[in-house]
Parts: sequence; C-alpha cells; structure tokens
Amino acid sequence: MDPTWVKLISDFSPALAAGVALTLLVIVAILKLFGFTGIADKSKLVNEGKLNASLSAIEKRLATVENDITNRPTREEMHRLELSFTRLEGEVRSQGMTIQSTAAAIGRIEDYMYTAAAQRRGSGA
Repeated sequence: MDPTWVKLISDFSPALAAGVALTLLVIVAILKLFGFTGIADKSKLVNEGKLNASLSAIEKRLATVENDITNRPTREEMHRLELSFTRLEGEVRSQGMTIQSTAAAIGRIEDYMYTAAAQRRGSGA
C-alpha cells in the first residue's frame, strides 16, 4: 500500500470505525422498522399454523411411504418370484406343445373318419 494511505487510515481509523458503526446501526433500524430483521418478534417471520399443517402433511406422506416400503417384497422374494415365473413359462410352453400335438392327432382322426364315411357312402353301406 501507498504510505500516504496507511497514514490516512491510521489517523482517521477511530472516526472511520465510528462512521461504519453508525451506518450499520441506521441500516438495522430501517430494516427493523420494515420488519426485515430477526431481531424483533419471531412470530412475524413464521406462521406456526401453516408450519404445523405442513409438518403434519409431511408426516402423513412419510408414514405412507414407510408403509409402502415395508409391504414391498424383499430381494430374495423377488428372486423366488422370477424363478417361479420362469418355471411357469416352461410349463405353459410344454402345455402348448401338448395341445398342438393333440390337435394334430384329432385332425388325423377326423380325416380318417371323413374318409371312412365317404367310402361307406360310396360302397352303399
């Protein structure tokens, strides 16, 4: 720093400090007058009724989420369900193949019966 500034600051530091303090005091007084500081009554800052209602709503939502989480299946239960579904898919495929082969057999029997009936009509029996 320039030595001239250092001398000025050291000479006027008590007056400078008093000026800063007075400026801050005026700013705080104006803010308090308009209700912008926390120095005054705290009830103006927070509406307790709204705060309690909001807190109650949050507690209800939290209870709902906790209940939902406790009723969900665990990782092991989900794994068992996946295995069961896989097993069930295999059984359904097997049943589908059985149904197809049964349908084919029934088709062959129907064809045989139609052919036999046509031969009977043709032979006059």
